[in-house]
Formats: sequence, structure tokens, C-alpha cells
Amino acid sequence: MDTGRCEQKKDLSEAITSLDGVKLEKVIQIIHEGIPEIQYTKEIKLEIDILPLHVLTKLYNFVLWPLRHTNTGTGKGTGTGGLKQKGMDEMAEAEKIRKLGE
Repeated sequence: MDTGRCEQKKDLSEAITSLDGVKLEKVIQIIHEGIPEIQYTKEIKLEIDILPLHVLTKLYNFVLWPLRHTNTGTGKGTGTGGLKQKGMDEMAEAEKIRKLGE
């Protein structure tokens, strides 16, 4: 078992349990869209290992991506003229997300 993948799932699971309100409702919506047969009331007990890759990716992008990619600069950088360029960290994380589905 890939320890990187397990670590990401653990991080995702821990981050989800700390959410509340609108963010938690969005997580529930993402899970329900990916696995419509899941029924829930006030509490969901979910095994993160059963989630399909597309659901894990959406959850990762919604829950963890903003936490790990906050803009700490002053907003006066040189920029790329509107072009999006992936940094090495982003490429590594994209690779980790891809491996989640393997």
C-alpha cells in the first residue's frame, strides 16, 4: 500500500471532520454526487477508502487545496500575465491525486 496515498487520505479525513456549516454541507454534496446511493441524516459514517477517485479529487480540491495553497504574498509579484503555471509542488500533488485512483 502506498504510504503517500494513505497519508493524503488521512489528511483529508481529518480535515473533513473539522469542517462545519456550509463547508461540511458542500462535502456531503460532493460525496452524494459521486455515490448517490449513500443515505445520510445528521451523521455520516464513511469509509474514505471506498470513495472513487473523482470524488476523492473533488474533496481534496475543496478541502485541502485551499489550506495548502493560500496566497501569502503581497499581491505585487511579477505574475505570468494570466498564464497558469504549475509549480513543482502542484505537479507533485497532482501526481499524488492520480495515484489515489490506482
